[in-house]
Amino acid sequence: MDLLRSLGSAAASSILQKSGLALPFSLGEKIVSFEGKTIWSLHDATKRDDGSQVSVFVFDANSPGKRNVLPLAKNALKKLRTTRHPDVLKFIDVVETETTVYIVTERVQPLSKAISSWQTKPPKEREEWLIWGLHRVV
Repeated sequence: MDLLRSLGSAAASSILQKSGLALPFSLGEKIVSFEGKTIWSLHDATKRDDGSQVSVFVFDANSPGKRNVLPLAKNALKKLRTTRHPDVLKFIDVVETETTVYIVTERVQPLSKAISSWQTKPPKEREEWLIWGLHRVV
């Protein structure tokens, strides 16, 4: 049932985008530490309907050198819609145009940023968090 709900929400967002109406979220700050490491750019954002904090992964095929990887971005979107794992990433919405894909997820931060913020913690505690995180994903 969640799949049908998310597909319906994605379709509505796509119609909004194509009609020229506002996106269902407001893009905030771009996360620069994520830039250049993937085909996506990562932005903090806020959902317009309830004000909740989300992250938006943006793929823009009009960016230099990205036109040829548009099928890769669309395939990633397809996989994210169908793959559900409670401890990895919660998919919320999508807005898709001919050249741009916006994927809205729960609020995230790059792993490298999270790990570097743990440098002040004792080594034993860092190790336990890393093991716990790997265990939750596997």
